[in-house]
Amino acid sequence: MNQNLELTWIRKDEQSRLESRILVESYSDVILKVPIATHINCRRQASPTQRQPFFFEKMEAIYNYLTGSEFRQRIEAIVEAFRSMREDLEHEKRAMMKIWSKREKQIERVLDNTARMYGDMQGIMPTLPEINALELGPGADAPDKD
Repeated sequence: MNQNLELTWIRKDEQSRLESRILVESYSDVILKVPIATHINCRRQASPTQRQPFFFEKMEAIYNYLTGSEFRQRIEAIVEAFRSMREDLEHEKRAMMKIWSKREKQIERVLDNTARMYGDMQGIMPTLPEINALELGPGADAPDKD
């Protein structure tokens, strides 16, 4: 199941209307593209008053975190948790389908045996009352009663 995610950054300053977009097509794209796009976006959005050493230090710290192994490991842990949840869900679906299939067959057998038993009894005692649930519906060809 391949799903794409488009991440968009929009600067708060309405006058500039700067927008950056990246297309994330896989989990590895999160590790590769998001840090680079964040770095570029921070540089682009920095106004002259923000271009102070502490701003670049923070930006560099964020960039280093996003490109470091700790961030990658956290993303991998999240992805692994989702994969595990998906596997559990698939396992539960298969188990429930098995249970439902078994239950459906049991219900079919009960209904078939009930209809056959009623047919046997009607053959012995033709005066048994009709049971609408066991009769053919309107428009269906019913056998002639002789």
